[in-house]
Amino acid sequence: MRSGVKVGIVSAIAWALFDYASQHKERGTVDGFDTEMYAVYSGFDETEIVAVIKAMTDKGIIIDGMLTNWMKRQPQREDDSNERVRKWRDMKRKVTQGNAKISTDKDKDKESEKEKNPPPDGEQKTEIQMLEHLEVVFSNARGTTLPDWTNPKATQKTWRTPIRTILNQYCKGDAELAEHMIITTVHKMMSDGLTFSTPVQILKTFESLVLDKHGTSSALEGYTYVGK
Repeated sequence: MRSGVKVGIVSAIAWALFDYASQHKERGTVDGFDTEMYAVYSGFDETEIVAVIKAMTDKGIIIDGMLTNWMKRQPQREDDSNERVRKWRDMKRKVTQGNAKISTDKDKDKESEKEKNPPPDGEQKTEIQMLEHLEVVFSNARGTTLPDWTNPKATQKTWRTPIRTILNQYCKGDAELAEHMIITTVHKMMSDGLTFSTPVQILKTFESLVLDKHGTSSALEGYTYVGK
């Protein structure tokens, strides 16, 4: 792509556009993508962001403000993500059952019913569901595998606790904002050539991005994600 921008930055911007398109009411559109706001939180120069979007348009990746072949791509991506979450939950359940007390048949039936019938769209997700989703977001953005929970203590420290910190401390429980910021931070670190594989390794960079732009680690409070 002839945008004159480093490959890592191009990848991060493209990912941000796809993320924005998935959150937009009219799925697949990138109209209204705030290049100035993204420049603030990614640390990229706004001219680079504009150049990448123009190059994507010139190449026909974006036509009339829409990502081409959106519907063709979208179902497969969602199916893959759901399958990964299902396998991860199955693995976690097996490990947990090895150390847990024996549940009554009634409790097992209730747990099974919850797995088979997740909350309908529009209902508020539990914190665990949001954390599991954000772990998948990090895994997809970084291109790494989800933890298998064979070592719960280590996994809690390197995955669950830092994801909870991002969600609750920095993003005040806003899962969509946390998703956007995780993707932005991961691609920023990748474009800088940093090596990392777990969420705990992005916390310092995550906070430094906020401090560099706003002077306070609580600057995200009150911020509304542009994808809403």
